[in-house]
Amino acid sequence: MFNYKNGDRYEGEWRNGNIDGFGTYHYSIGEMYMGHYKENKRCGRGRYIYKNGIIYDGNWDNGN
Repeated sequence: MFNYKNGDRYEGEWRNGNIDGFGTYHYSIGEMYMGHYKENKRCGRGRYIYKNGIIYDGNWDNGN
């Protein structure tokens, strides 16, 4: 687990000093992403849960 100074928290895989592989990122604003990363960006299959309860479950490309 890695805690950031702004209150964010990441639990998951790293590669060459980057978030890379599968992990869960908890944002200090109350949102969460659980899925795959490539070089610090959301990439591939993942689920983003917004603080208002809306869930996006799908594919990500280059962080979007």
